[in-house]
Amino acid sequence: MTNRPLILITNDDGIDAPALLPLKQALDGVADTLVFAPDHNWSASGHPKTMHKPLRADPTTLSDGSPAFVSTAPPPDCVALATLGVVSRQPNVVVSGINYGANLGYDVFYSGTVAAAVEATIQGLTALAFSRERVDDDMAMAVSRGYHDDAPVEAVDHGPPSRFAAQLTAKVLEHGLPVNVLLNVNFPAVPWNQIEGVALTRLG
Repeated sequence: MTNRPLILITNDDGIDAPALLPLKQALDGVADTLVFAPDHNWSASGHPKTMHKPLRADPTTLSDGSPAFVSTAPPPDCVALATLGVVSRQPNVVVSGINYGANLGYDVFYSGTVAAAVEATIQGLTALAFSRERVDDDMAMAVSRGYHDDAPVEAVDHGPPSRFAAQLTAKVLEHGLPVNVLLNVNFPAVPWNQIEGVALTRLG
């Protein structure tokens, strides 16, 4: 039996989202990991709770051979199902993302990515949500910053934000977070080598 902590990974872009596997592989260096993700995109779904219809959660395999669960549930219910008995181990941390599109300001009330982290917090777990700004969220601003990558989401390099997410998650595993506090982390749409640091702030 492993003594490593367990990180539960989910998202709102679905089990086939290009950012999911790079995030999982980066987090593998920090702890045991398990992906429990929805079977389709739930972007801008808010915090739905399934009350009067059945949900499915089926074992599956990611493209690297890793075991995972795929579910008909929305992101918050993926977390609830995992923590209420579908998964044999209770996670130490829940990581949601990496969402393709920033979640700032009022976005957090609509975001399935953030909702999954909120659900984890409701369940008494430590949680982080990660999102990256889309180039087309503000193309003029992105181009002015030197970001000219208009490639589709599949071609975006998810390695650098995934590695940062793993580093931050490792620190959270070590030091914890205050009760009922989650971290909502957003990466700007600029080349990674132009990011000058990390700012801890409040939503505006």
